[in-house]
Amino acid sequence: MDDLQWKIDGQDTAGTWIPSTNTFVSTKFSANQRLHTLFSTQVWSLPTPTSTLVATEAAGALGTITKVAGPILRGGAWWWMVKYDDGKQGWSLETNLSL
Repeated sequence: MDDLQWKIDGQDTAGTWIPSTNTFVSTKFSANQRLHTLFSTQVWSLPTPTSTLVATEAAGALGTITKVAGPILRGGAWWWMVKYDDGKQGWSLETNLSL
């Protein structure tokens, strides 16, 4: 799958495909960038709070934007696939993340 297709489709941590609602992509982060959470941040299996909650990361938790997935625009918010340093991986809201 190429970069353009990731703008249209997303994938959860179990490999389930979900559609995006927009082809404009947030450029706040890029693949392999290190980041930290600004607040207590929920980590979801899909980029929606109606999916399975994987974990809740504390404010200041460190992680890395994954190489392949995201960003995905769902429900008017940008979501990024993050692998946190504690081993948890999933989708988190862009507004909760910072470089």
